Amino acid sequence: MEKEVLLVISTFPGAEAARQIAEQLVTEKLAACANILPAVRSIYRWEGRIEESSETLVLFKTTRNRFDDLQRRLRALH
Repeated sequence: MEKEVLLVISTFPGAEAARQIAEQLVTEKLAACANILPAVRSIYRWEGRIEESSETLVLFKTTRNRFDDLQRRLRALH
C-alpha cells in the first residue's frame, strides 16, 4: 500500500530559523525533506491592516500518518 504524501507549507521570519527547524524535523523523521525558499514577500491582513514583509518559506514533505506529529512539533518549535 502506498503512503499518502503531504506537502506542508510554513513561513519563518528568517533563513536561519527556517534552517534550524527544517533540520530538526527531518532529524526527528517527521519530514522526509524540507525545501527552503528564502526571500518571499508576504502580504497579509494583521489587526485590521494590510501588512507586507519578507519571510522565508519552507516546504515540508511528510506522510499522512506523520502529519499530526509534524504539526504539533512545528508549532512547539516555531
